Amino acid sequence: MRPSQATIDRCFALLEATALKGERCPQNKPFGPIESTVLTEMYRRGMIMGEIYQANWRVITLLVGENAGESTARFPGAGKPYRTIGQTPTRQQSRPRPSAPRPLTREELER
Repeated sequence: MRPSQATIDRCFALLEATALKGERCPQNKPFGPIESTVLTEMYRRGMIMGEIYQANWRVITLLVGENAGESTARFPGAGKPYRTIGQTPTRQQSRPRPSAPRPLTREELER
Protein backbone atom coordinates (compact mmCIF):
# COMPACT_ATOMS: atom_id res chain seq x y z
CA MET A 1 0.00 0.00 0.00
CA ARG A 2 1.30 3.41 -0.95
CA PRO A 3 1.82 5.99 1.81
CA SER A 4 -0.56 8.92 2.12
CA GLN A 5 0.34 12.37 0.84
CA ALA A 6 0.42 13.65 4.43
CA THR A 7 3.01 11.01 5.36
CA ILE A 8 5.11 11.84 2.30
CA ASP A 9 4.95 15.57 3.10
CA ARG A 10 5.94 14.94 6.73
CA CYS A 11 8.94 12.80 5.77
CA PHE A 12 10.02 15.21 3.03
CA ALA A 13 9.93 18.07 5.56
CA LEU A 14 12.09 15.96 7.91
CA LEU A 15 14.61 15.26 5.12
CA GLU A 16 14.61 18.94 4.15
CA ALA A 17 15.32 20.06 7.72
CA THR A 18 18.05 17.43 8.06
CA ALA A 19 19.69 18.54 4.80
CA LEU A 20 19.61 22.22 5.81
CA LYS A 21 21.29 21.35 9.12
CA GLY A 22 23.88 19.19 7.31
CA GLU A 23 23.09 16.18 9.48
CA ARG A 24 23.13 12.47 8.67
CA CYS A 25 20.05 11.14 6.90
CA PRO A 26 17.54 9.62 9.34
CA GLN A 27 17.33 5.84 9.31
CA ASN A 28 14.35 3.70 8.36
CA LYS A 29 12.07 2.17 10.97
CA PRO A 30 12.57 0.46 13.40
CA PHE A 31 15.82 2.40 13.99
CA GLY A 32 14.57 5.78 12.80
CA PRO A 33 11.45 7.76 11.96
CA ILE A 34 11.12 7.04 8.22
CA GLU A 35 9.31 4.12 6.62
CA SER A 36 11.07 2.63 3.60
CA THR A 37 7.82 2.73 1.59
CA VAL A 38 7.83 6.52 1.91
CA LEU A 39 11.38 6.79 0.56
CA THR A 40 10.50 4.43 -2.28
CA GLU A 41 7.53 6.61 -3.21
CA MET A 42 9.63 9.80 -3.08
CA TYR A 43 12.25 8.17 -5.36
CA ARG A 44 9.49 7.10 -7.73
CA ARG A 45 8.03 10.61 -7.87
CA GLY A 46 11.44 12.18 -8.52
CA MET A 47 11.44 14.13 -5.26
CA ILE A 48 14.78 12.81 -3.96
CA MET A 49 17.90 11.01 -5.07
CA GLY A 50 19.73 8.65 -2.71
CA GLU A 51 23.31 7.42 -2.61
CA ILE A 52 23.90 4.44 -0.34
CA TYR A 53 27.35 3.77 1.11
CA GLN A 54 28.77 1.08 3.38
CA ALA A 55 27.41 0.81 6.92
CA ASN A 56 23.99 1.87 5.53
CA TRP A 57 25.07 5.53 5.30
CA ARG A 58 22.61 7.30 3.04
CA VAL A 59 23.03 10.70 1.39
CA ILE A 60 19.72 12.12 0.21
CA THR A 61 19.64 14.99 -2.28
CA LEU A 62 16.43 16.98 -2.60
CA LEU A 63 15.34 17.33 -6.23
CA VAL A 64 12.21 19.47 -5.81
CA GLY A 65 11.04 22.41 -3.76
CA GLU A 66 12.59 25.56 -2.46
CA ASN A 67 15.72 23.75 -1.25
CA ALA A 68 16.33 21.56 -4.30
CA GLY A 69 19.99 20.57 -4.53
CA GLU A 70 20.54 20.43 -0.76
CA SER A 71 21.86 17.13 0.61
CA THR A 72 22.13 15.41 3.95
CA ALA A 73 25.62 14.92 5.41
CA ARG A 74 28.19 13.39 3.07
CA PHE A 75 29.72 10.00 3.81
CA PRO A 76 32.67 10.59 6.17
CA GLY A 77 34.78 7.76 4.75
CA ALA A 78 36.43 7.21 1.43
CA GLY A 79 34.76 5.45 -1.43
CA LYS A 80 31.84 5.71 -3.76
CA PRO A 81 28.23 4.73 -3.15
CA TYR A 82 27.44 1.13 -3.96
CA ARG A 83 23.94 2.12 -5.06
CA THR A 84 22.31 5.27 -6.40
CA ILE A 85 18.52 5.49 -6.48
CA GLY A 86 16.34 8.11 -8.10
CA GLN A 87 16.90 10.70 -10.77
CA THR A 88 20.36 11.99 -11.51
CA PRO A 89 20.83 15.53 -10.21
CA THR A 90 21.75 18.37 -12.55
CA ARG A 91 25.49 18.01 -11.91
CA GLN A 92 27.13 15.42 -14.15
CA GLN A 93 28.34 12.38 -12.22
CA SER A 94 29.07 9.90 -14.96
CA ARG A 95 32.40 9.25 -16.63
CA PRO A 96 33.07 11.14 -19.86
CA ARG A 97 32.48 9.01 -22.93
CA PRO A 98 35.42 8.14 -25.15
CA SER A 99 35.57 9.82 -28.51
CA ALA A 100 34.12 8.01 -31.49
CA PRO A 101 36.58 5.98 -33.58
CA ARG A 102 37.84 7.61 -36.76
CA PRO A 103 39.61 6.23 -39.80
CA LEU A 104 43.41 6.44 -39.65
CA THR A 105 45.22 8.58 -42.19
CA ARG A 106 47.79 7.12 -44.55
CA GLU A 107 50.62 8.66 -42.49
CA GLU A 108 49.30 7.05 -39.30
CA LEU A 109 49.06 3.66 -41.02
CA GLU A 110 52.65 3.87 -42.28
CA ARG A 111 54.15 4.51 -38.84
